[in-house]
This record gives sequence, C-alpha cells and structure tokens, in this order.
Amino acid sequence: YTPSGNFTQSGASTLTSGTGAVSLNGPTTVAANQNFTMASGTGVSSQTYTGTTGTASSITANSLTSGSMLSLSSTSTAAAAGNKGLDVAVSGANAAASITRTGISSVVTATGTTNTNVAGYFSASGATNNYGLIVNGGYVGIGTTAPTQALSVVNDFGATAGSYDLATVGRNATNGIRIGYQANGTVATNAFVRTTNSL
Repeated sequence: YTPSGNFTQSGASTLTSGTGAVSLNGPTTVAANQNFTMASGTGVSSQTYTGTTGTASSITANSLTSGSMLSLSSTSTAAAAGNKGLDVAVSGANAAASITRTGISSVVTATGTTNTNVAGYFSASGATNNYGLIVNGGYVGIGTTAPTQALSVVNDFGATAGSYDLATVGRNATNGIRIGYQANGTVATNAFVRTTNSL
C-alpha cells in the first residue's frame, strides 16, 4: 500500500508480512504525547549509523522534573560472567593526529543556590566482592586533564597561601596523609604531613 498523502490509522491494527513487517523510507514522527513501545520478546532495536558528523542518537528532556533522561535496568538472576549494564567501546585507527577520544563524558553544570551537582556516582553492594570503580588501564587524573602518573591529583579550587588542599588521604584532616602547595606554586611549609594513625 503506497499512499500519496497522509495515512491515518484509527484504532488498533497489526501489520505482519514475515520478517519485514513494516519498512519506512523517509522521516518518521510519533505524535506528541504518544508512546513508542516494543513488546517483550527477543527483538532488538539497532541502527548502523553511516553519517560522518552529528549525533547518531539523541534524547532531550528540557522539561523533566523527576525521573531520568535514560533508564536502564535488569533484574536477571541468570546473568553470566561479563554481563554489563552499559557497554561503550571506542576503537579504530584515528584518521587525524593529536586528537582526544572519550568513551564516556559526564558534565553537570546546573546552577542553583545550595544545590549539589554530581558528575559520576558509583555504588556496588550485595556480592562477595564489591568494587565501586576499577580502572584497568591508563592514568587517572583528578583536577587535571593530563595525568602523568597512575594517579595525579591537582586542586587549585580556591587555594590560599599555606593551605594543604592538593590532596588528603585518611580518615580526617588531622589523621592521614596531606599534600599541598601554596597558591603561588611554591611548596608550603610542611607540605607533606604524615600524622599519627595515618594510612
């Protein structure tokens, strides 16, 4: 059936013709306030994006007051080793030199007095071994986009002369390992402190 104009379907209907029930050749829009749902089964939603610019898939929720922009969940009790909630893989040879590719980017810049922004939250519990975060390879940078060691911590957020605000490792500020620099970049007095009961 090839309509020359708009095709309007009122009421429920089922279109079936083997493995290719419906083929849409052109822009397709679901009307406002309507849902697009795939019934339970083994069907897969997939696309091979052949474009060279832009975003392959986009969700915009500018009026969201509660809930999530994207929700993924699984209550499977038959999961096998290696089962993942979200799998992001970026590979291939770069056509240009000196570029940076990012697997996952999370930036939260929402404004508001006394509010809190969290770019990444990780929690693992319930199993014999629970790891909130594992970095299998590569350097980790906190406060820097160019880490030079397994863990590089740089903190210039409101630094004042003589303060130890580069990094603190331990139960609290007085019982732990503190590393700091003065705001002018020179090493502060007692920049490295290892106190009683430190790690």
